[in-house]
Amino acid sequence: MRIASSRYLAALVGVAALAAASQTSFATVTAPPDCGDCVKDYKIGDYCDVTITSNSADPGLVVHTDIFNSVYGKEFSLSDGECKTFKLFSIWTDETYVNGDDTAPKNITVNLGFANPLVNAELDGETVGVKTFLGILQYGQVTWGAPVVIDLPGDRNFTVSLSDAPFNKGLFGLNEGECFGADICVTICQNSSVCDEGGGDVPEPASLSVLGLGAAALLARRRRR
Repeated sequence: MRIASSRYLAALVGVAALAAASQTSFATVTAPPDCGDCVKDYKIGDYCDVTITSNSADPGLVVHTDIFNSVYGKEFSLSDGECKTFKLFSIWTDETYVNGDDTAPKNITVNLGFANPLVNAELDGETVGVKTFLGILQYGQVTWGAPVVIDLPGDRNFTVSLSDAPFNKGLFGLNEGECFGADICVTICQNSSVCDEGGGDVPEPASLSVLGLGAAALLARRRRR
């Protein structure tokens, strides 16, 4: 009698397992990706990764630059729509007067290298000497082009921009020297990002029922023995 009941139970288990498997045999579904607010990490490179090329000799307004030490290796995180602004370098001239050749725009280029993500942003601009009000007010001016857009498919999209600024303002001449120069700031804005996908294959209810019935069969066999 005990053997018959055990065989009957085993038969029921087998029929139920086949029925469940016929619907979806160990089917799986992939858990949806995390669509929450994506936070991405950033890191500026070292002194070899951040460089500035400017007009260092006549003709044109001769300018000097100095990158702030706090820039190297700087780390921060951004979510979509967030921006980070910090001082990148100082700019100044040692000239005492805006001459005729100084009013011709000269190129200035900043290469900002990132260690994370591993990309470079090259930003171009111009420096020029300015005289207004018959030469009463004089100064240097740095103006940058459009922000640089960095697009990394499957990761993030962000922009890098630099601030325009006058420097070494003076009356009837220039106030020369670094003390009268200007600080140029960089702004990094995260426009969009792709979140890391989480989760994995998750058994559907049909698969779970098969596993449960299999466990019940093993338990019945142990009790029979």
